[in-house]
Amino acid sequence: MKFLPFLISIFLVFSSCTKKKTPEEMLTDFVNYRFSSNQDRQTILEKTTGGLNVKIASMSDDEFAAFVDLKGFRKKKLKINLKKCTEKQCFITYTLGYDQKIRENEKKEPFSVEIKKIAELHLDSGIWKVNDVNNVKTYYNSQENIDVFCDGNSDECKN
Repeated sequence: MKFLPFLISIFLVFSSCTKKKTPEEMLTDFVNYRFSSNQDRQTILEKTTGGLNVKIASMSDDEFAAFVDLKGFRKKKLKINLKKCTEKQCFITYTLGYDQKIRENEKKEPFSVEIKKIAELHLDSGIWKVNDVNNVKTYYNSQENIDVFCDGNSDECKN
């Protein structure tokens, strides 16, 4: 009986440290991680499920490197606008604002981007994970002209 208070306190410590994230917390965590400089495939796969998880898992190393390369991007804000959830699925509309340099070594001021997105999260083994993200609307604001770069493959680029 002397150990009962000790066992209860250990249980409380461990149960409070393993608090499950809400869909909004998981989405915020995912977006913040995507803007970090040390992203790795395994961590992103742990935060995703469904089609997004399959798409990331099937990327070649070069495709994945391009996917996580966010040099020149600086997150400014993340605002949750609306959420519609059931017990196992959640749709969250949010606005993401960030600055983007036009080119990595260029001295021009970055331009601002604000994107409205809808994230679909699913409850997977008791943890909310991102299943899909769709862009709804994008707004660009720049003090200078924004050059559109062509990859050389589309008809619009072959002038």
